[in-house]
Amino acid sequence: MPPDPNGGQGGFGGWGVHWDFASNGSFDAAKYEFLTFWLKTDIDANFQIGIKDTSDRQTKIELQDWAQVDNWQLFRVPLSRFANDGVDLSQIKDINFGFNSTHGQGSVCIDNIAFLQEAVTIDNGSTVNTRIEPHTTCDVLNQLNSNELFYIAAENIPGTDVGGNSDWVLAIYQGQYVYLHNSLVIVPEDRGIIIDGGPPPLTIADFESGTNINNLGEEIGAFYPEGTGDDVVVEYINGLVNVNYTLATNSYGGYWVKLGGADFSPYSQLAFDITASASFSIKLELKHTGGGFAFQYIPVGPSRQTVTIDLEDLSLTDFSSMNELVFVLEQSRVGSNGIITIDNITLR
Repeated sequence: MPPDPNGGQGGFGGWGVHWDFASNGSFDAAKYEFLTFWLKTDIDANFQIGIKDTSDRQTKIELQDWAQVDNWQLFRVPLSRFANDGVDLSQIKDINFGFNSTHGQGSVCIDNIAFLQEAVTIDNGSTVNTRIEPHTTCDVLNQLNSNELFYIAAENIPGTDVGGNSDWVLAIYQGQYVYLHNSLVIVPEDRGIIIDGGPPPLTIADFESGTNINNLGEEIGAFYPEGTGDDVVVEYINGLVNVNYTLATNSYGGYWVKLGGADFSPYSQLAFDITASASFSIKLELKHTGGGFAFQYIPVGPSRQTVTIDLEDLSLTDFSSMNELVFVLEQSRVGSNGIITIDNITLR
């Protein structure tokens, strides 16, 4: 995005989210800890993110030190960075991505802007922002130790400064950077921007439209063998899809979601929410446009659950062009009558 098409001095431009038409002309973000968003640039472009309150107090943060070319990144910016400079987080007027004449030219892609409330969770289930026992860095690391904890050199993280103090340890825990110092577990507000790599989540179907078209612009619907007396009826209600089935002995039916050749290869997991009228297993099939497919049986029940499937555990080797996702109801497993409810089919 060129900040000044004419190349003049003092040019500026940008893009933002405004609450001018909200009931009170603002948004209350005081209870949140982070502003998060996914971002990708096409060149080494410089730019700022700013928050302005209803009194027109504004703080802007330069992002060029963290953004990487051609890679989607998840940014988590501590809101304290804005509040410490006087912005009233309880009366946010707008969030803006700004460019001025010093920033040159380039393109920036932005997705999934959100406010986040987050703390560090210890393996024993407790949640801390300050102090845990016992009082040594080594023991703290032992308490945090899991497959999700990785040690990284502080000098490899832009903007990181641990002051050369050997008692400080920088680690990644549960997807975010944390400082460990003696018995303190600190979300690094002083370091600033926390970055995770990977593409932003992709919504395949959230059923909010109430139609037989998913978020990819592809069709969705029911299936069952003709002439057998089987029946599968689909209802779109309150942002959910209810799949009601009546199946003859040893028959089958279900619900299909067309994918239109979507590229799953940048993602590691397929997830969805599901509820069933009873406890049983359904068959989930994932089909490639080239004819290959994989399947997995999923236990479901009356309690709503989020099912997460690691794509690497499926028997497919090519996820670059996917054709269809199918929820198969086999009478021998699900019974002759019942219902499943599906929501929020996503890739992440």
